[in-house]
Amino acid sequence: MTVPSRRNTQPSRTSPTPAPKGLLAAVTRPTPVAAAPKIAPATQKHGSGEVSQTFTYRIRAWRWWETPVFAIGVLSALMCWIYGLALRNYDYRNYGAAAIGDKGQLWLNAGGLIFLATMFFLVLRLHTALYRITINHSGLALTRFLLPARHLTWDEMEGIATGITQETLFGRVIFTRFQTTLYLASGKRLPLDGRLKNLPELTTRLKASLYRRAFSRLRTDFLDGYPVQFGPLTLQRKFIKIRQHVIPWEQVARLTIQSGSLVVELIQQAPLRIRSSQIPNLELLFRLVTEGVKL
Repeated sequence: MTVPSRRNTQPSRTSPTPAPKGLLAAVTRPTPVAAAPKIAPATQKHGSGEVSQTFTYRIRAWRWWETPVFAIGVLSALMCWIYGLALRNYDYRNYGAAAIGDKGQLWLNAGGLIFLATMFFLVLRLHTALYRITINHSGLALTRFLLPARHLTWDEMEGIATGITQETLFGRVIFTRFQTTLYLASGKRLPLDGRLKNLPELTTRLKASLYRRAFSRLRTDFLDGYPVQFGPLTLQRKFIKIRQHVIPWEQVARLTIQSGSLVVELIQQAPLRIRSSQIPNLELLFRLVTEGVKL
């Protein structure tokens, strides 16, 4: 099967080419992320006079009581060191270097352990306190502890994939984490920290901006017969390619989302499953299939 090469310009088209009938039995759309709740965004004026909304998301802000807690840890380590040195100095002055006991050394070691533990938890806390994502009219800004700030324009982001991880114990869900990964134009991926507050809301806002920019281009390419990439999947008017498997649409029964995976049910073969977290722009994939295959 020959796939036409990508063109630099797209010819004008009055109506999409009708697709063969009866290719799919059904397409089940994925459950969309809940609509973002209304929050009070900050406003910012730009040089052009435009006023845009700015939304900021954090893991957990620094609390006022955390400063004295870490200060107590550092002071405890200092007190242990001072007391240990005092004991060693007392033994040295009264009994000589050969008679210095182990008691002072134990206090010095205890102070070192307390200091290391305090610094370890302080670094972890600073990571969560300073991890911040801001989105506005121009794109996304990511701030992290001990790392340079990163700024991405909307044109530098090509897609977004989401997923949900659940940990169970004796059949009961004890832990649920929402996952979001940005697919960049450079080919790299940028996973967002799953501990971010209101991560589903952030994901909804990112999808709204990315999908609005990407759908028109993807729809034009797909309806004109060009292959469109969705991570490990490639869509074309005549077939769907899943990794190395090229499957004509006539052999596909339906596409569904089950337990966090995209399930491609085939007519005469076993279904194929791909984790939805590996497929960027999953909602756009379903929209293209619905429009291009004409169910």
